[in-house]
Amino acid sequence: MDEQAQGNHYFRSHIDLEAWRQYVDSRSDQMTLEEFGQFWEVPDRKIYMEICGCAKSVVDHWFSTGDSHVPPTRYHQRRLAEAHHHFMALQTMPHRFPVLYFRIISADAAAS
Repeated sequence: MDEQAQGNHYFRSHIDLEAWRQYVDSRSDQMTLEEFGQFWEVPDRKIYMEICGCAKSVVDHWFSTGDSHVPPTRYHQRRLAEAHHHFMALQTMPHRFPVLYFRIISADAAAS
């Protein structure tokens, strides 16, 4: 095994997962479903699935009542906050930028 491979192996095998979890839990950029819904109209729960990277059953539990209700985890609330920040940035962008960007992407895809 060369030195770089040994270094990568050491890094992957010695990640302190508890320290990582504490760091992730300490981040304050989180949004509840209610906060997200105040800014964005979400007509379909599939959008939450895409934003949060979770299954339909998970999202269904968020919106259920009674014993089957389970609130979004901190991870999912962070994903909502990240999406919110991205959506806000897109709204403040000049209209022409996204149009030009998607034209370039489409042209590159067509050329491939």
